[in-house]
Amino acid sequence: MRTFSDEILFYVFYCMPKDIAQEAAAQELYARNWRYHKELGLWLTKESDENGRPVQAFRRTSPNALDRGVYVFFDPTTWQKIKKEWTLSWDAIEERPQPSQQNLPVSSQQQSSSINNASNRVMM
Repeated sequence: MRTFSDEILFYVFYCMPKDIAQEAAAQELYARNWRYHKELGLWLTKESDENGRPVQAFRRTSPNALDRGVYVFFDPTTWQKIKKEWTLSWDAIEERPQPSQQNLPVSSQQQSSSINNASNRVMM
């Protein structure tokens, strides 16, 4: 999985539910600084620099429950990475997935609804 592009990993994650390959893709995405938003059913990461490295490590740096910054979301309905200024609730982020313990993605209809709701909450 380490040699696959992010897009291939997203394909495996969203198109192979309940498969061990989905769990492996989630582990690799996590290793690449992507985090799964449990409420939205989407993957997100911190903004990258010109070399593709995250501007900041994706970890909680303060005791606050919220973190405001620029995040990149992967939208599985359009198959695009979308950069947004976002207020992140740390409680909504999936802990590092462990085999057979990871939450599986929500249905496509729920994802579309989540994306639309997220867009309404995003402040640019």
